[in-house]
Amino acid sequence: PPWSANWTLNCNAEINYWMVEAANLGECHLPLVELTRQLSVDGANMAKKLYGVRGWVAHHNTDIWRQAGPVGGTGLWSMFPVGGAWLCQHVWEHYAFSGDRDYLAQVWPVLAGAARYYLDAMVEEPAHKWLVTSPDTNFENSWRRPDGRCGWICTGPTASMQMIRQLFQNCVEGDRILGVDEGLRAEIEKALPRLPPMQISPTRGELQEWTADWARTAECQVLSMWGAVCGNQITPRGTPELAAGLRKIFDSAKWWTAGRVGSWQGSFQANTYARLGDGNTALEVVDAHIARCVNPNLFAAFSGYCPFQIDGNMGHAAAIGEMLLQSHVQTGRAGAYEIELLPALPAAWPEGSVRGLRARGGFEVDLAWKGGVLTAAAVKHPLGGACLLRLRDKVVEIKLTPGQAVEVDANLEIRRF
Repeated sequence: PPWSANWTLNCNAEINYWMVEAANLGECHLPLVELTRQLSVDGANMAKKLYGVRGWVAHHNTDIWRQAGPVGGTGLWSMFPVGGAWLCQHVWEHYAFSGDRDYLAQVWPVLAGAARYYLDAMVEEPAHKWLVTSPDTNFENSWRRPDGRCGWICTGPTASMQMIRQLFQNCVEGDRILGVDEGLRAEIEKALPRLPPMQISPTRGELQEWTADWARTAECQVLSMWGAVCGNQITPRGTPELAAGLRKIFDSAKWWTAGRVGSWQGSFQANTYARLGDGNTALEVVDAHIARCVNPNLFAAFSGYCPFQIDGNMGHAAAIGEMLLQSHVQTGRAGAYEIELLPALPAAWPEGSVRGLRARGGFEVDLAWKGGVLTAAAVKHPLGGACLLRLRDKVVEIKLTPGQAVEVDANLEIRRF
C-alpha cells in the first residue's frame, strides 16, 4: 500500500483528528491517544539509544508495530523529531475539551516523557542562546538563503518550537492540576523563556519559517500555521502582528485558486483563515476542495495520491467547525476559557443553526443565526463551570451549575435558564 500503510506524523495523521473534539466526537480521539501511548514505548528506546537522553521521541512516521525511529528515504522528511510533540497536543486536547482529571492522570506519563526528551535533547543556539532542536527539518520544506544556497537540515524551525512551547505550557498546567511532578515543572519553567520567539521577516513581512530569514521552496508547506490552528500562540487579538504575518503568506500565494486544496494543502489554508476570522476565504478553500478533491463516495480524489488519503476531507470539516465556534484559554488565567460565537461566519451562510458543538472546558453550545447575525445561543456544562462568552467585541461571563443551560440573545443578554 502507499507509504507502507504507515501513519505519517508530520501532519496527515493528526489532521484527521482536528475536528473530533469540537464536533463532540471526543471518543473518536481515543484511538489516536492510545497510538501515542504505544508509540512512547519505542520512543523511549529511541531517546535513550539514539540520542542518549530521557523521555521519548517520535519522528515523521510510524507503523502497526509503533516504531518511533527515523524512517528510510531522505532526511528531508525522516528527520522530524517533533512527531511526538504534535501527537501530545492531541492527548492534551482531549483533556481540554472534557475536563476529565482521571484521564489527565492516566496520560500524564506520556506528556511528561515527551517534555523530558526536549528538555534534554535541545541545544543552545550560539547567537541568541536560545534552546532549539538540532538536527531538525521544516515539514519537507527546503530553505533558500539570501545567497541562493538551499538545504533542509536546520535548527529550531518555527513550527517545531511552537509544538514544544505548547507541550511545555500544557505540562505546566497539567502539573498545576495534578500536582505530581514539581521537579519537571521547575525544569520546564526555566526552559520556556529560552525558546526562540516567533519572528516576522524584515524582507517579506511574513511569519518566518526558520529562526533565520530564509525563504521557502515548497508550495503549501507552511507548518508555522501550527501555532494558530493547533495551538493558541497566534490569534488576531492576542498577537495581531504575528497573525498578519501568517496571513500574508497565504494571501500572497492563494494556492487554493490554482486548485492546491487536497490533503494538507487546503486543510492548512482553510483552518488558518477560519482561525484568523476570515470565514469567506475559508469557505472558498472548502468549496474548492469539495469541487476538486472529493469523490461521490466521499473518498479523496487527490490527484496522484491514494483515495484513502482523506485528511483533506477531515481537515475541511474542522475548518467548518472553526467558522462557527472557537474556544481558547483566557490569557493570564490558567484553566479558564473564552468561547467565541460565530467567529468566522461566511456571508454565504446567512441563516442556519447548529447543535451540540463542544468548546474547551467541557461546554456544549447550540447556535442559531439569521441575516448573518446571531439570534440565540445556549451553553451548558454537565459538571458546571464558568467561562467568558464572546460575540465580536462584546464579552460576558457566565457561570453554570451542574447540568444548567444558559441561553443568550443577540446581545449576549441572558434570556432564560
